[in-house]
Amino acid sequence: MNTTQIWREIKKIKGYAPTAKTVNPKVEVNRLADHFTTRADQTTLPKNIITALKEQLLLRQSNLAAAKQINPDTNRLFTFHELENVLRRHRKTAPGEKGFTYTFFAKAQRSFKKRILNLFNQSWIEGKLSEH
Repeated sequence: MNTTQIWREIKKIKGYAPTAKTVNPKVEVNRLADHFTTRADQTTLPKNIITALKEQLLLRQSNLAAAKQINPDTNRLFTFHELENVLRRHRKTAPGEKGFTYTFFAKAQRSFKKRILNLFNQSWIEGKLSEH
């Protein structure tokens, strides 16, 4: 018997026996999801907080609408000219997440740049990045 086993036996004798609890991961995930879902639900917040959140949302929407009226061009698609300007003014930097550098894009053929521009604009329209 090694020292670890001896100490376990001593703890059992003294009444400090560990209570091993077997946890089913799927059950635990669902329990935690339910717990945090209800905690994040706005209906559980105090009324003054709910009112403040609604006011904040209205203020944000109002500010956004005002910004669009001041400069309606802020919500337009990117142009090929804008892409070319960005690529011309690049600095040599480390590759991005996928291993591509500014130089790679700057020296690419026009047809490739147009495809990339279409991806950027599609992401802009959908409000999310492509997974490709």
